[in-house]
Amino acid sequence: MFSKSISRHMTYKNVRRYFNSVLNNETLASVISVECKDSIDRFLDRYDTFMFDCDGVLWRNDHITPIPGINNAIQKLQSLNKRILYVTNNSIVSRDSLQRKFHSHGFESPLENIFGNGYSAAVFIKELLKVSGKVYLVGGAGMKWELDQVGLESVGMGSDSDTPSSDVNDLLKYRLHDDIEAVLVGFDEHFSFNKICKASTYISNPQCHFIATNSIEKGTFIGQADNRRRMPLTGMMVNAISETANRIPVIVGKPNTVMFECIKKKHDIDNSRTVFIGDSLKADMGFAKTVGIDSALVLTGVSSLKDLRDCPDLTPTYVINCFADIVT
Repeated sequence: MFSKSISRHMTYKNVRRYFNSVLNNETLASVISVECKDSIDRFLDRYDTFMFDCDGVLWRNDHITPIPGINNAIQKLQSLNKRILYVTNNSIVSRDSLQRKFHSHGFESPLENIFGNGYSAAVFIKELLKVSGKVYLVGGAGMKWELDQVGLESVGMGSDSDTPSSDVNDLLKYRLHDDIEAVLVGFDEHFSFNKICKASTYISNPQCHFIATNSIEKGTFIGQADNRRRMPLTGMMVNAISETANRIPVIVGKPNTVMFECIKKKHDIDNSRTVFIGDSLKADMGFAKTVGIDSALVLTGVSSLKDLRDCPDLTPTYVINCFADIVT
């Protein structure tokens, strides 16, 4: 339930009026409205480690548009000697590309504080599954970079070289590797019929591991809302391969625990002094609840207060209009 509400723009009366219109009375009764500066100070004092999602939190969900003041908010946390970790489900980007993007948005982070699900998948495959052979990668350059960093050889990135066909004789001639020990699926702009065929063929061998970066993000609107154009996301690609092969993958991304275990390999985490800041109820608030840490929902991305009606089990500890609001 809501234990605190932080907002620079919503008075106590406005918070109660809005919550009363979208939430049930039991949830409303749990909301405590506090003065802005006092609530922010208590929030900042309460935690030593701040974990951030990226898209919809540090910039808009189009991956491009800045959120004014975010750099000042991050710099404020840094001035207070808070540990800041970045934990994203975006498998398109590698840690080094995120590091450069942070710099372009006006703040810095060491590489060891950045955790993408591509990196987590690479560590999981290498260190836990002990894979030594090749990985068939349904994913892009960012994921391949992460596999390279841990010494895993991968094949499959980019457009498939075989000509697509529905003829069985042609399908039987598709070139396959004999030493694929794992199939890793993330976002792939070159996703195709051929890749479904090959990935599902590899994981039809029960000895071949099947790993996916995430499965909950299946599609989203792009461009102006009135044009109704949609972009398929990772979950659609994972499901197509999973259904074809009749196998369930291990999901390393949020809201599952693999990424948290990866974080704990590098950082000593006190769950009671850690908060996750995200824009998605299912991915971010779900991740926080799964691993046992507090959470803050920002209203600059995917989820809104109205969504809490449909996901009462994912109610965050805090709601913040925009994380830049911590700078008063």
